[in-house]
Amino acid sequence: MKKSDVDAIACGEVTIRPLLVGANKKRVGRVEVANDGENLYLTFRANRHRYMKKVYLYIGAKEDAPFYSNGFPNLYEFNYKAFPYYYGGKKKATYVIPLSSINLDCFEIIAYSKIYDKDSGCYYSAFAYDKNLTQEYSYANNSGCYYFEDWVRSFEYCVKSCEPECIQTYGYHETCGVCENDLFNTFLAYTFINNNGPAGFNIELITNANGCDITNSTEVGHINVAAIDDTKLKIEYKVNDGYEMCELSFNYGSVKFDTPNNYSQQFITPTKVHTFEIDRLPGANIYMDSEAQIQEVTVNPN
Repeated sequence: MKKSDVDAIACGEVTIRPLLVGANKKRVGRVEVANDGENLYLTFRANRHRYMKKVYLYIGAKEDAPFYSNGFPNLYEFNYKAFPYYYGGKKKATYVIPLSSINLDCFEIIAYSKIYDKDSGCYYSAFAYDKNLTQEYSYANNSGCYYFEDWVRSFEYCVKSCEPECIQTYGYHETCGVCENDLFNTFLAYTFINNNGPAGFNIELITNANGCDITNSTEVGHINVAAIDDTKLKIEYKVNDGYEMCELSFNYGSVKFDTPNNYSQQFITPTKVHTFEIDRLPGANIYMDSEAQIQEVTVNPN
């Protein structure tokens, strides 16, 4: 697979760890780790004039990693050890591992590669890890080649969610609303709602509010308030194309900034529209503190 192929399907950012050798942390390549909803993708890359001869992987619980008594990992017991010996060496290799075979949300990765340096003729035992971490090393020096003896470094990887991140929106109408202490409150007179009939009245759903400053806000939908009869109101949340709702919260009351009544809903499957009914409250006006969590979605051109 090409890097662009993995980037296109990866959930979140790709995790990159250098392949390092010896106490001086000699960098000889890198490992890139990513996942989609089904698979884990690990790409090994050797630096210039270097080639991978072997690759071994352990993926699982840290405490279950196999080691010899001297502290060096038992590569032959790694659960993903069936990678071939690369005759002549390879510059890059990507491995695809089903997440179902790992069955952990977070796990340890020991990524090992035997790297051949064409310039020096050396073979390096390299492990991928965060080079900013400190650790005592034990290594041997022979004709400029560094070898690990009894030390190994690993790194943790947590499966990244493929669900789009939900963002906060607020229901607010500038003409019929006020904002104080970063709280948006919109009020409508019941007579005004009645006069609008079945069509109701729309309150904008906006994002990117900076406190009470909505200069750079974007309208992403609306909340429609309509009269059903003398005792009930119909409330409809609806988001624009390109968005779906993850959850909503509608607080309402008879006094400004005092909205103790609540209707809320979390959606297992995000939706574009949700309608519900509420009772009319005593008084002339209804005051609303309304919110929704939404996510961006791809619009099908067809």
